Amino acid sequence: MSTGSVSAPVALVAGAGKGIGLEAARRMAGAGYRVYLTARSSERGRAAAATAGARFLELDVTSDESVRHAAGCVEQAGGRLDVLVNNAGIAGPVRDPHDYTAGDMTEAVALFTRS
Repeated sequence: MSTGSVSAPVALVAGAGKGIGLEAARRMAGAGYRVYLTARSSERGRAAAATAGARFLELDVTSDESVRHAAGCVEQAGGRLDVLVNNAGIAGPVRDPHDYTAGDMTEAVALFTRS
C-alpha cells in the first residue's frame, strides 16, 4: 500500500488493473493518498497495485457480496473513504449516441457478464 500517513486521504479506484484506472491509482498514490486498487483478476490486480504503490483489493462490482466484502475491508483498515473512482466497466458497440438500440444495450450487458 502507498506510504501515505494515516491522516492521508483514502481512495478506492475500481477497475484499476490496467489503463485509466491503473494510472489514476498510480497518480493518487504518488500524491500521498492511501489507495485501494481494485480489479476482478487477483493476478492482474496484485501486479498493478505493486506498480502503483497501492493496496490490492479484489472487487467485482457486479457482485453484491464482493462489494460488501470490499467495503468491510476498507472499514476494518481505517473506517473511511475520501475518494471513489468508479472506473469499472466494459466496452460495447461504439457509435453516435442517437443510433443506439435496445439490442446494443443487450449486447453490452452480455459482454459485461462474460468478461
